[in-house]
Amino acid sequence: MNDFISIDQVTENMCTKYSGSVPNELVTIWREYGMGTLLGGYLKLINPDDFQDILEEGYFRSEVSIPIFAMSMGDIITWEDNRYVRKLNYRMGTFEGIAAGFEFFLDDLASDYFKEKYFDLVQYQEAVERFGEPTYDECFGYIPLLALGGAEKVENLQKVKLREHILFISALAGPIQGVGIMESAFKIAKEISEQQYTSEDICKYLNSASISIVYQTLKEIAERSLQETNVLNEVKAIAIGEKEISGKGLGATTMSIIAIATLKELGDSTLFDSLDADDKNLVMGAFL
Repeated sequence: MNDFISIDQVTENMCTKYSGSVPNELVTIWREYGMGTLLGGYLKLINPDDFQDILEEGYFRSEVSIPIFAMSMGDIITWEDNRYVRKLNYRMGTFEGIAAGFEFFLDDLASDYFKEKYFDLVQYQEAVERFGEPTYDECFGYIPLLALGGAEKVENLQKVKLREHILFISALAGPIQGVGIMESAFKIAKEISEQQYTSEDICKYLNSASISIVYQTLKEIAERSLQETNVLNEVKAIAIGEKEISGKGLGATTMSIIAIATLKELGDSTLFDSLDADDKNLVMGAFL
């Protein structure tokens, strides 16, 4: 927060409203810094009330998401399920987990590796050199939109109003939807928390031909209402490499990541908690 530029103060009513729904560290930052920008104007600390309607308009997990940052390339960072930090990339129509906790996210802001992986700072800085820094309520937007065939070139960027641009993308390109492993993971967590599976069935789930059919496999298992209590041990064996299950296109490392994240969703976070910050982000980023 060393280069933070304050734009406005935060009311105590806002802090009270979101206390318990967002991390305590974020409320402290609001009180100390207010709303404003950092990372040379790239990252914007926002009032969630100003962006919640955008999530409701174009993000399928809006009911468990609170917008906490916006970005000067037209993205939003959310706090979800009161434990995950995710980035919504509207121009690409995708989302991804970027931190398994707010404290990790704050630490990662000092990491060049993290910023290179998840932020578009090179594009942003090139655009700033050409067009100047956008104001707090602006971002850079590709014209024409990438979703409509526009080219991802700096010369196609323009300064646009942040809120209006994101809503424009959602209206023309459609809402952000979960795909592949991400959408399956959310559904898997719900299904698997309500059912217990046999050793044979959990292996069938992890050995699916591709991650995209995992949900259907679990649906079949749920419909059969199988009852057995050794699921955690089976998943744990896969997580620590004692049991290798590698489906077509899914290697042992991927299976281990899925297994560790599945254990966490099932309530056993022992293996997850033993990981360092980078590995935690790898697990949550890959799974969610």
